[in-house]
Order: sequence, then structure tokens, then C-alpha cells
Amino acid sequence: MHIPTLIGRAQESVVIKNDMLDRYAHKAIKITKEIIRINKKEGICHFNFNDIRYWLENILSKQRMSMCMRSPCGSGEAMVGFDSSGNIYPCEVLIGFREFKRKNILNIGSLHEYLGKNKKNQKLRERKVDNIVKCRSCPWKNFCGSGCAASAHKDFNNYFREDPQCRYVSKVIEELIWLSNKN
Repeated sequence: MHIPTLIGRAQESVVIKNDMLDRYAHKAIKITKEIIRINKKEGICHFNFNDIRYWLENILSKQRMSMCMRSPCGSGEAMVGFDSSGNIYPCEVLIGFREFKRKNILNIGSLHEYLGKNKKNQKLRERKVDNIVKCRSCPWKNFCGSGCAASAHKDFNNYFREDPQCRYVSKVIEELIWLSNKN
């Protein structure tokens, strides 16, 4: 099976053999069943397989394929969200938060110019891993990039805080580093 993967602007194709797909599917199903069991027991659902993939990519490569794992994340500059009325938000996760609503796309000239000049977006771009107290001294800061500003805002009402899943992420990253370096 050829699976296309995007790397920057170039596209490469990776060959994955069926036995490898079967093993991966078996393990993914086992993990998924355990996650469903935990979610039912604890009443939460906070897991995404893409997270593990992104963290592993961040360990194995200096490229950051996910904007959310960069510092700053690109919110309000490299990515934006729009609600159904055309209102602009610095990130799709922040849609609906009045304090993050920017102008309407129909009332501005150039989106690129507007985003670059917007003072609130400039403040968001100051959210770098070294500007967040808990992240500043974290050994994993260069792997997660301080996590999601939107999640920090949702849980702490302050996007200059660490990602609420910090404890979980740091444990997963540490384990992935050990696993990726096993011989």
C-alpha cells in the first residue's frame, strides 16, 4: 500500500506492507478499546491518535508538521478560523469565544494585511514556550511547543498558561523517546 505523506510542499509516497498494517491495526484497536473503556469509566474523551503521531514526529525530526506543536503556534497568522457568519477568529478552536472574535471577512480588504496588523493577534504570537512559566524549565518544551493556546484559555482563562494536558503529554513524550531509541 502506498500512503501519500505531505512533507512541506513536496509530496512523497511511503510503502507500507500488509503485515505491518495488520499489526498496526491490531494495536490501534487494542488501544482504542482501552481508551473507550477509560472514557466510559471516567466520563471524558480527550484522546487523538494524531497527537501521538505529531509528538513522535517532533522527537524524530526537527520539522513541525502540526502548527499546534510550534512555538508560537501560528494562531492568528498562519491559521485562522471563520464562523458561519464570516467572523474571523485566530484559530478554529477559538470560534465562539467573543474575546477572540475579530472583524468579519466581508468588512476587510486583505486578510493577510489585516491579520498582520491586528494587535490582538500580535499578542497571541508572543505566546512562546519560553514565555510560559511552567514550560520555561520543562525538559520537553521543544517537543510540544507549550501545547494549545486555545486549550489553555478554555481551562485557565489565560492563553499564557501551559496546555491543560501537560502532565499527560510529558509522560507520553518521555515514553516515546525511550521507545524510539530502543535497539
